[in-house]
Order: sequence, then structure tokens, then C-alpha cells
Amino acid sequence: MSNLGKTFWGSPTARKMITIVGCLLFLISLVLPFYYAHWMSPISPIQNNWSNYYSSYMTMVTHYFFNGSSSETVGLNNYWMTNYVENMFDYRTVFISMFAVQLLTLALGLISIKFNRRTLLLVPVFLSLLIAVLMTYVGEKIKIGDVISAGYQLGYYLIYPAIAMFLCAFLVNEATRKVVCARAD
Repeated sequence: MSNLGKTFWGSPTARKMITIVGCLLFLISLVLPFYYAHWMSPISPIQNNWSNYYSSYMTMVTHYFFNGSSSETVGLNNYWMTNYVENMFDYRTVFISMFAVQLLTLALGLISIKFNRRTLLLVPVFLSLLIAVLMTYVGEKIKIGDVISAGYQLGYYLIYPAIAMFLCAFLVNEATRKVVCARAD
């Protein structure tokens, strides 16, 4: 442990690089959809057949018809205020909260690159975990309806490496802080 301060991992650059990678993974997770669901009406499966790719701030909807399909992307206020979720759970509050927490996580992650504060490095870990919980909650609620196929997408799976990067940045910072404090004594 005493040699940690002399290596790359003991430098502030390592913590910053790990945090940057975490922020990039988190940004990609935010941009990509985190869930997909395909519905089919039991009354008329040919006419009432549609699918959605869900993000916290937009959805990509495809309606399938007998003679083709049509797609549209709906974002932000139009998405949050229109029912694009088959089930009647409070998805608006969940999606708006998820988007706000995602933006806060990115902002605090970027701020923690500049300022070396213990809490600034730990907060993105907890906020990312909250995002993972919210994504899982939404996915489980969407599955309850007349969904014929559904599943998590890349936006969901990339949240976990981002959490790992934020946690690693915090642990590297803590390890180097202990080494610096031991040298001072």
C-alpha cells in the first residue's frame, strides 16, 4: 500500500480518467434507450400492434399496420404528458425524476473531476444506483400489460459499468488520501 502513491493509480490523473470514463458511459446510457416493449391487441392483432423504445426523455414508437408501419420519435414534454406506457402507473413522475437525476449525476460527475471532494465522488455512485433502480422499476411495470415481448436495452446495461467507474474513482481517491495522510504523519 505504501507504493501506491508512487504509481499511476496513486496520482490525481487516474481518478480523473476513471471519472471521465464513468461520465462517458453514463452519457451513452442516458442517450440510448433502456427498455423495449412490443404490444399486440388481443382484439385485432393486425391493426393494433406497436412497439416502443424507452428512454427517460423520449420514446421511439412504431405502429404496425396490415400494409406497413409508421414510426415517430416523441421527446421531452410531449413524451411525458402523453400516455406512451400501456399500464396506468405514474410513469410521468418516474421518467421526469429519472431524467433530472441523470442530468444531476452527469453534472456532479463532471464537477468531481475538477474538485477533489469525498462527497462529490460518492454522490454519482448513489445517484447511478438510483437510476438503475428506477429503470428496473419501469421495466417491471411495463411488462405487466399486454406485452408480447419486452426487454432491457443497452442504455440499461451501460449504467452498471458507469457505477463501477464512479465507485473505482472514489476508492482510488480514498486509497491515495490514506497514503498521503500516512506520509504526513
